[in-house]
Amino acid sequence: MCKTFKLAPCNLEYLYSIGIVVLLLPILYVRSMAGIGYFSMIILVFTFVALGIIFYMSITILMMEPEDVSSKYPDIELTAADREYNKFDGVILPVFAATMMCLFEGN
Repeated sequence: MCKTFKLAPCNLEYLYSIGIVVLLLPILYVRSMAGIGYFSMIILVFTFVALGIIFYMSITILMMEPEDVSSKYPDIELTAADREYNKFDGVILPVFAATMMCLFEGN
């Protein structure tokens, strides 16, 4: 969050992680199925938001030149060779399917 959107200082990552865990702590004490269902809906919304952010950032980076990406996002080292899309890796399809199944079926 702090590196991509520059909304927060980047030296507090651990504090943000602890805060999120503390906010999720009451979920452990939910005893009714309705409460778990509401929590599941909230997590599903967060999943869609995360996927939206990933797609947005991917399209933004795809539209930029590799030099511009490296200057704007110093953590990403992108070269022109990284944009060679002629190769198809068949392993990606089952990995993607398994990840999506775990995201939505686990919910």
